[in-house]
Amino acid sequence: MKPLSLRSLGFAAVWCLLGSLSWAQIGGLGPSPQRITIKEARIEPAQVPIGGEATLLVTVSIEEGWHIYSIQKAEFQEPTTFKIVAPEGVEIAGPVKEPKPHIQKNDFGDTIYHEGEITFRVPIRFAKSLTGRQTVRVRMGYMACDASGCEPPTSESFKARVELVPATSGTDQAERGDGEGTGAISEVALRHALEDVLDPKISALREDLESEIESLKQTIQPLIPEVPEPLPEPPSLDGMKATLEVVDKKIRAGETATLKLHIESPEPVDPGRLDDFYMDVGDSERIQDVEAVSVTRSEDGLSLDFVLEVQAKSLARSGKESRDVAVSIPLQVEGLEFEKELDGLHLELEFGLPSLWAWVLKAAVAALLALLTPCVFPMIPVTVSFFTKQAERKHENPLVLPTVYVVGIVVSFVAIGAGVTAIFKAQGVQALATNGWVQGAFGVLFILFSLSLFGMFALKPPAFLMARAGKVQGKGGLTGTLGMGLLFSLTSFTCTAPLVGAILVDAAQSGEWQLPIIGMFVFSFVLAIPFFFLSLFPRLLSSMPKSGGWMNRVKVTLGFLEMAFSFKFIGAMDAYFGWGVFTRDVILWIWVGLFLMNAVYLLGFIAFPHDGKVERAGPAAGSIAIVLLVFALFLSQGAQGRRMPYLVESLMPPALEHEQSEGKLGWEGRIEDNWEAALEEATTRGVALFVDFTGFT
Repeated sequence: MKPLSLRSLGFAAVWCLLGSLSWAQIGGLGPSPQRITIKEARIEPAQVPIGGEATLLVTVSIEEGWHIYSIQKAEFQEPTTFKIVAPEGVEIAGPVKEPKPHIQKNDFGDTIYHEGEITFRVPIRFAKSLTGRQTVRVRMGYMACDASGCEPPTSESFKARVELVPATSGTDQAERGDGEGTGAISEVALRHALEDVLDPKISALREDLESEIESLKQTIQPLIPEVPEPLPEPPSLDGMKATLEVVDKKIRAGETATLKLHIESPEPVDPGRLDDFYMDVGDSERIQDVEAVSVTRSEDGLSLDFVLEVQAKSLARSGKESRDVAVSIPLQVEGLEFEKELDGLHLELEFGLPSLWAWVLKAAVAALLALLTPCVFPMIPVTVSFFTKQAERKHENPLVLPTVYVVGIVVSFVAIGAGVTAIFKAQGVQALATNGWVQGAFGVLFILFSLSLFGMFALKPPAFLMARAGKVQGKGGLTGTLGMGLLFSLTSFTCTAPLVGAILVDAAQSGEWQLPIIGMFVFSFVLAIPFFFLSLFPRLLSSMPKSGGWMNRVKVTLGFLEMAFSFKFIGAMDAYFGWGVFTRDVILWIWVGLFLMNAVYLLGFIAFPHDGKVERAGPAAGSIAIVLLVFALFLSQGAQGRRMPYLVESLMPPALEHEQSEGKLGWEGRIEDNWEAALEEATTRGVALFVDFTGFT
């Protein structure tokens, strides 16, 4: 069988992906001062019919010398946006209107911006389920710039009040009823004019007409709605006090912590709906949301105790979160529902490192896989035999040289982790983990790693490092053995670099500066264990598998896994920019193709560079190929709309399309930013409604 070479196909694929990516400037890190002020936010008209529409007027004052971008989307600028935060049932009903912006012509495109004081007009629509007084909370996103540069995109929260009243739809009918009455008066005037000349029977006709008119009035009257009485003003509750207690002071990324909010009221009150509770934590990098889970009322109604739950963001980095917060508390007094806003509360949480056990397991598995590659496995018996003979010749303890050798390996890899931490630090790693361009760069990096494992090119360390390690090795003794460990780390770079890169990229995703160092320590320690252990029991060398073509098959299989994992980052970049090209289904079909090719390779139908003579697959390779074929078939079901296990779905980007699968709400059939429409659709189809709050990366 003549093997089919994939060199040209692999290079064409990587250059196509490289051509689709370009680098963008990454903004500065850290908080920035506020450059704009929301001077006024009001809703016109102040009274809106239930289920009707109104206009939200937002007046913004921009600091002199600064500007914000227009709502129009343009290249290289962040448009100003508006989003309704609460309550549910309020949505933006159409395009936002803005004053005529300034336009500055540049070589790289037009800059469209506003200066000074401007007013935005946001059309909003209210659901029919909302009645009475409502507080609409809005978040405005913008980027502030001056002549020297721009600050990172930020947002400002504000609110506006409105009263939703029943629509007076019967007004026209009432006017028509009055018209009938006017017709009756005209009939009477005509009768007086003609009664002298008409038959006395006109009198009976008049009575009949008056009877008909009265009957018509009685029919119309129930259709005319009564004018509603003005809603009573809620009590001011001046002197109400709030105390915030943190029960779980420590929290980790993706977890929850419990708070207690104690309210003391000057007069008896009842709690309102918990869903209406709101805590404004601002633009926190660690806190995702705060919601009320329960409330207890005292017997006299003068105190309320809320139990709150803080949800940490999935990429929340370690450190202390200390900020002032404000709350809006739902209350009832004599059946009147209203919200009381309180500020001056302080929230302080300690965010710890994410769970290290899963992280340690990942690094250890990566090291075990590296041991099976052709750059590492053949070196084990050779190196151990060298240590044993050296110890016998010099009558030294056989553990000394292996221990020093292991130290050399561990030191070299830990230095790599420390270098990554020193370059990026905690804030830099966190910023990179959420940047769309960096996600794409990670994807390309993993593709390059996979092509290297396929044998299409070799990843080599700098020559000066090899030369320096060789000089240290040549000194002999303990120093020379330490140099051997450093040299081994460099010479095995071709096979270990893709696995080390995967660990470091995963560390960048976590946002923790400690993890690159911990990951490299675990990886190097597990990688060095065989050298130390077999030095104690050299007879076990005879039971080790012989080196051969199976090691290259392990290496190529790792290449397929890295290629598949690269699309996790490419899909995240696609979702970040909203291209809709590398969607969930597309990536699953790519995975199906990759795992099918891997199975075909293990069965011996195709070959890669560095593969020897293609032989029929043995029991181990055949079994793995069958597993890969079954897994590819399983993934094809997910590509057709079936929900996959969490481990697979966590590597997929969020769906951007609005296509619906037959007879159900499919993964691609989601509805964005429209709770009422989603609830109506789910009710119509008789299916559950899933609310997705996931981000891009």
